Amino acid sequence: MRHLFILFLFLVANGSWVFGQQSERNKYPFDIKSLELLSGGKDSIIAVYTNNGFKYINSFTGDTVIKQSFEIAYPFYRGFALVKKDGKYGVLDKYGKFKVKAEFPNCEVHKSSCPEQIAISFNDTSYFSFWEGESSKQFPYREYDPARTSISRYKVGDKFGLKTQTQIIEKPIYDSVIYIGYSVIIVKKKTAIGVLDWKGKGLTDFEYESFLAFEDDCSDGQNLIYCLKKHQSWIYYQDKKKLFESRYRASNRSMLVKIDGMYNCLDETGNLIYPNNYPWISENTSIGVRGDGRVVLLKNKQEYIYY
Repeated sequence: MRHLFILFLFLVANGSWVFGQQSERNKYPFDIKSLELLSGGKDSIIAVYTNNGFKYINSFTGDTVIKQSFEIAYPFYRGFALVKKDGKYGVLDKYGKFKVKAEFPNCEVHKSSCPEQIAISFNDTSYFSFWEGESSKQFPYREYDPARTSISRYKVGDKFGLKTQTQIIEKPIYDSVIYIGYSVIIVKKKTAIGVLDWKGKGLTDFEYESFLAFEDDCSDGQNLIYCLKKHQSWIYYQDKKKLFESRYRASNRSMLVKIDGMYNCLDETGNLIYPNNYPWISENTSIGVRGDGRVVLLKNKQEYIYY
């Protein structure tokens, strides 16, 4: 551990820390990808590193909530946390009791994308599901039956229209049908982009230059978040509801933005959440790495130093 920490300081001091490279990610004593997956919950209990190891505190008050310390402690997710104690991994509940005894030398965090399900495998012999709060012998998949859109585009000459299996919704008057979602359709006339509902009624004027969609993997177009560019502004919508305008373009549903090679996040008004940009923020915007190399948890619009 001491040699690892010295190597970490050397990399930061010499400006050679490149977080995107997997070889550098492995310099942490914890697994950075597992930290990202397990940091996306809404639990108020978070882990922080001290001289005596990791401990758990209340993110609102800063009070210690579990008296034990751990070699590695991941954030609580749906009331449970993966920890390493005396060289072995186990699962802790919010009262500090072991739901899965710390007796496994190895573990791996798994995630299914649709529906989102996070589980831990121990020695490839058993799984612990954060959704169920129980152990099982196989990955605990949850059933998913997505809705399907019944609208499609059709082409006549060099123009596009919209139809269902039984009727024409829009005659072929569009130069492009960019996107067909659960409740909105994005179309283009010449170089201008506009938004229609499923009946072909215009929800916006044709005045936009660019379009980006951020789908929920499990919704099949429902609960769509998208943005439209007009001049120097991006206007964000969730389905038919306007959310905000911003001069920043997000890269995903978590409102992660890249600014001059650095990263930040947008709040519900379209402004930057954090006063300083980060060299790296995870895709789900739950963790970041500061310029000094410290790993932070990004929660409740604040940063908490994790390591």
